[in-house]
Amino acid sequence: MFPLVASLLLGCEAPQPYYYRGMNLLDVEFVYADVAHGTYPNAGILNHPTNPIDQALFDGKWDVEAFGYAPASYYVWATQLAVEPTGDNQYYTAQALTNIYMLDMMDEYERYHVWQMAVNAHTALLEHFPDSVSYLADGVTYFPLAPLSYEALLSLGADVSDWNRIVTEDGGILIVPAAGSNQ
Repeated sequence: MFPLVASLLLGCEAPQPYYYRGMNLLDVEFVYADVAHGTYPNAGILNHPTNPIDQALFDGKWDVEAFGYAPASYYVWATQLAVEPTGDNQYYTAQALTNIYMLDMMDEYERYHVWQMAVNAHTALLEHFPDSVSYLADGVTYFPLAPLSYEALLSLGADVSDWNRIVTEDGGILIVPAAGSNQ
């Protein structure tokens, strides 16, 4: 329902259905099930009845991501993360949750839980996949994910006191555990 409402309010055409493996991605709705879903090492989403994705999509996850509908992206990335724990999968799961939260794409009673899920997922990237990178479509150009998760935590209003943001001599950004933190 959200894409239709947004398109009407913004004066745009309603988004066209996008079918992937026979499923209209616009029909996917976020349903809160467990605050640990979408956060490594939890794999509970794989067999949960609220998950409309029945198997990992591997390269197909990028098609769903490109469509840009956060609830569908969340389920695809969280499912992928559960079977293939990588920083890429953790980051895009976290970002989908952040988008669901920021765009109010959940029921009001789920709001705090989605915020916590997004915070947990971005924190999991910093804890378990701190050196992870993602690649642009060219397959060569890459970018670090930890700074993006750190910035997302800030935008969510989360506590980042366990982490330090360091600018390197070459202008790069590192996110490292703060001295004395449990990280």
